[in-house]
Amino acid sequence: YGIGRILYAVLEHSFSRRDGDEQRGVMAFRPSIAPIQLGIFRLINHDPLDHVVNRIKGLLHDRNINCKVDSSSGSVGRRYARADELGIPFGITVDFQSLLDGSVTLRDRDSTNQVRVPYNSLLELILHLVGEAVSWSTVMERFVVVKAGGFDSSCEDDSQQQPQKAPSIEASTVVQYSSRGSFSRPNPNAVK
Repeated sequence: YGIGRILYAVLEHSFSRRDGDEQRGVMAFRPSIAPIQLGIFRLINHDPLDHVVNRIKGLLHDRNINCKVDSSSGSVGRRYARADELGIPFGITVDFQSLLDGSVTLRDRDSTNQVRVPYNSLLELILHLVGEAVSWSTVMERFVVVKAGGFDSSCEDDSQQQPQKAPSIEASTVVQYSSRGSFSRPNPNAVK
């Protein structure tokens, strides 16, 4: 009974397919044993976003969190799918809102839910998630939930889709809704 059987059992237990899409494989390693614990993605390949990506990468490497920057071309959804196949439990997406208010989108591999996290809370939150000291449901209660893809057929009206707001950033952000989903942006009327 060697190490090969143990590794095979971990791989066999962790592999699954996404519901509704048999082409999308997911390697669901627990965060504490995942070889790569965090993926960092730019929404698009744009030079000003590189500064934020490099800053986050350096911060994570300083705390010994294994991360992978995926700056390949293509949609961010395809990059999420590649990260899911590699077993990366969490993903950070840097977008233009990150340049405005210093927040990033944090995605959970298993639920595919996303939240908007201020940069100053990011490192502590990642350390707790990777160490499995906090659950994803707790994270969704604490931060602004980002819904993508438009109307959810399980909801009867748009009022049920409205994201929850974290008390710490509620006054500094405004949630807007569009046909493609909801997002938060800085509140121009917020008291600073």
